[in-house]
Amino acid sequence: MAKVWWIRTKSFRILGFLLTLAVCQRAQAQTATVTWTTTYQTMDGWGAEDWFSAASGGPGTGSSGFTLTSSQAAMFFSPTSGIGLEILRTGNYYCPLTGTCAVTPNNVPDLVTLQEAVANGARIEVNIQPPANLKYIGNFVESTPDPSTGLCIDSANWSAFATYTVQWLQMLAANGVPVSFLSVANEPDQPQDDTLGGCVWTAAGLDSYIGGYLGPGLSSAGLSSIKVMMAETSDWFNTDLVSTCLDDPTCSQYVSIAAGHDYGLGGVDGTNNGFCCATATVPPSSTNGKHVWQTETGGGFTVLF
Repeated sequence: MAKVWWIRTKSFRILGFLLTLAVCQRAQAQTATVTWTTTYQTMDGWGAEDWFSAASGGPGTGSSGFTLTSSQAAMFFSPTSGIGLEILRTGNYYCPLTGTCAVTPNNVPDLVTLQEAVANGARIEVNIQPPANLKYIGNFVESTPDPSTGLCIDSANWSAFATYTVQWLQMLAANGVPVSFLSVANEPDQPQDDTLGGCVWTAAGLDSYIGGYLGPGLSSAGLSSIKVMMAETSDWFNTDLVSTCLDDPTCSQYVSIAAGHDYGLGGVDGTNNGFCCATATVPPSSTNGKHVWQTETGGGFTVLF
């Protein structure tokens, strides 16, 4: 199922608009004042993800997929000649199923697409998952946690993972793809295979990893301008993996964005796919002062052949 991505901020400030209808002769005159210069909601941007098309065979297959041409990239990302998508979401999803994952452009099948997006003014958001050799289960797409910790990557490997993340960001920048946003995890509440790289985290684990390893690593590498996002759980914020970090100043200082995916919160269609559009809870109070993004959702539709 294709995933549609949009973004919204925590501030809940939206430019007001007024529509006045005369419904009957007896209606009394009403007055309203709209201050057009007052901002009630800000939007960080609208975007899309590309990893399903860029690697058609999936992780470990060595099969590259579709790359945007310059004219196609302009159609998607140009604010003047295209629809002006502002953010492109990607990941280190091309890592092999087992073993290490070399920090090289050879493991970025969408590199040209990313470069074209940047050339048209788009910003890049990257999700970096632990390579297989650092995970408890030893497989890139499997998310099985260590039963003693509830984590897919044990703390002994956190320093190596932070170093790997920094190196991946530096590699992209060296190849014309500066990263604006870094996602720490993708659906860390889901103990199932994920082609983007499966990895189960706990709230305490994310707190300790970001505050003690990732954040300081980014700072030491001069990458503090990259905005860190977490935790992108699959069920919006029904599973709260953000508050432990955001209530901890050591961790929260490194996080700019709290994010979630809007799946499984509505009805079910005839093909047993969950509808998206029924957000069941508001973000927790810990997100106050942070931007809140909805980075994935789905309409519950499947094409059958």
